[in-house]
Amino acid sequence: MTQMPSFTGQTERYQAIEKNPDTGLWLARGHQSGRLASVRVVVASEGYRPDRVFREASILSEIRSPYLARIIDFGQNPTRNEYYIFMEALEGVSLNRKVGMAPLQRLSQFDALHIFSQILNALRPVHERNIIHRNIRPTAIVVSPENRITLWDFGLVQTPESIQQGMHELLLSHAYMAPELVSGDRARPATDIYSAGAVLYFMLTGHAPFEAGDWLTLARKLTTTQPLPVRWYRNDIIDPIEALVDRCLQKRPSQRFQSVEDALAWMQSEQLHMHRDVKSFRLSQINDALEHDQLEKAREEIFLLQRAFPRDRDVARVARLVWQRRRTQKRAEVEQIYASLLKARRDKAFRDVIRRLEDLDRVLDEIQHEQLEDDRYLRNWHDRLEAVRRELLIVQGISFLMSPVTNRTYPLQKDVNFVGRKARQGSYPLDIDLSQEPDARTVSRRHAKIVRDGMTWRLHHLSTVSVTKVGGASVGPEGVELADGALVQFGKVQLRFHIKRNTSAPTEED
Repeated sequence: MTQMPSFTGQTERYQAIEKNPDTGLWLARGHQSGRLASVRVVVASEGYRPDRVFREASILSEIRSPYLARIIDFGQNPTRNEYYIFMEALEGVSLNRKVGMAPLQRLSQFDALHIFSQILNALRPVHERNIIHRNIRPTAIVVSPENRITLWDFGLVQTPESIQQGMHELLLSHAYMAPELVSGDRARPATDIYSAGAVLYFMLTGHAPFEAGDWLTLARKLTTTQPLPVRWYRNDIIDPIEALVDRCLQKRPSQRFQSVEDALAWMQSEQLHMHRDVKSFRLSQINDALEHDQLEKAREEIFLLQRAFPRDRDVARVARLVWQRRRTQKRAEVEQIYASLLKARRDKAFRDVIRRLEDLDRVLDEIQHEQLEDDRYLRNWHDRLEAVRRELLIVQGISFLMSPVTNRTYPLQKDVNFVGRKARQGSYPLDIDLSQEPDARTVSRRHAKIVRDGMTWRLHHLSTVSVTKVGGASVGPEGVELADGALVQFGKVQLRFHIKRNTSAPTEED
């Protein structure tokens, strides 16, 4: 069994219990007090100077914050070139591990926002002392089971009196480093804002903003390349959080939040602090969209919520409300288009009729796809449209009468077509002359007329000495509507009414 090391502080000696492989901190117990402590061991050969170790201990011991590790002792072992910082025992795991253990290896938006707010609050007293952390990263943050954070690693702090440190001292934190540090520029509060934003990006996506296999590539990306949008990794991100990340990760420090107070005030103005979780935020966004008749936005939001919370009752309730509003909207759209279709039909604007039919088909397809109505509703409207299409054949097609005996065809070429039999003397002008048909003598000189009425043909009887029939029924002066294939009888002459579809579209004159 491996013997556990011991660490000597200024007040007492601590015996190690176990090492946290995640953070690298030792859990140790004081020989005299018996209290637990988290011990950070710094080896001088790693590039850390003794003065920096004690400076860190001094800084942390002077600052009181529930989000910062509290220093209780520090010491050294000159023989082994080791320096020790003793902190109150930290309970939990590193943020890096917490994200790795989470579903999909990323945190919920609420958890990420909650931790980000704590990081900002941890930096507030630090920045008040004109101290810049410069080394915020997931492994430097311990998260308790209650999601309370402790920022414990201050090994790279920059004070007004400190000397600019070399780049080799920034190992393990490159991916979360602000671009100005890569360029050798001075650190400022906006530098820590960038790193905090990079940690927020990591919590939301499971990835650092930039990843590379070597330092030069990473440095180039940090200074010249924009990170992939958070929405590229998850499409359920809400707009304010996405805007928050973008603002924090601006290349130029002047374009970021200039202080922790600025960032927290912006979050409050966006009401991010008021929502217990993202579900509540999205539901409030949906209700707001419905109040302002922004139905498309509401539909997009509820679609994302239903994917994230498929069995949630609150989501189902709001989804039902959005569905009802969508149903009402589509019903009104159908009625409006149909009313304009009827007007175009009355005005004989047949090209507009065709357009309205296409619009109705599109809307009815949307209704069917979204399951907004039952089959009876759809069938009723499809029947109506089919009737309009049959009428439209009158305009789009070539209508004519055909003799089943002689096979002669008599096209209807005018809006009013007079049918009869020409005689040698005293004949009326005729559009359809049946004098060549058998039993033509039973046809009057002006026997009937066929009139286009909007999108239908109507047959009117004119003769006073003979009959006109359709399907065996007598026709009077008031007329009847002709259907495709109807058998028409003038006296004893029988003709069949036909409509032949024309593939060319009607003109405006039609």
